[in-house]
Amino acid sequence: MAGEAMNGIGVSTVNMPGSEIFTSLQTGALDAADWVGPYNDLAFGLHQVADYYYTSAWNEPTAVLEGTINLDAWNALPEDLQDVIREAARASNLAMISEFAFRNAQALEALVDEHGVQLRTFPEDVMAALYTLVTGSHSAPDRQR
Repeated sequence: MAGEAMNGIGVSTVNMPGSEIFTSLQTGALDAADWVGPYNDLAFGLHQVADYYYTSAWNEPTAVLEGTINLDAWNALPEDLQDVIREAARASNLAMISEFAFRNAQALEALVDEHGVQLRTFPEDVMAALYTLVTGSHSAPDRQR
């Protein structure tokens, strides 16, 4: 969906393995990349080949863990065990979101303060165009800064 929206505002997009992003930015094969977030971007060393960091991730406000269970197996479980699985999944997801929020905040600070990356936000007209493409609505909500 994000790639299609970016295409809709005139950006040429390409999907590639994460292992190729650094080299593609370094050689100029890519002008920009959308990876996971500051923590992973710092670990991949993307700051070495990209001077600007655009936030916030309009297309990916957070990550969510996923688990799948065969429906027949699920239905065969007693309700109390289904509740245990639901709560364990919620707790795991919350722990992961919390850890990434903490690590992303630290990494973003390091990218800017230690590596000189320039933090930017997309202009309002770009955000409005993306909002329209993604939702089909022309009335974008006010963005909090």
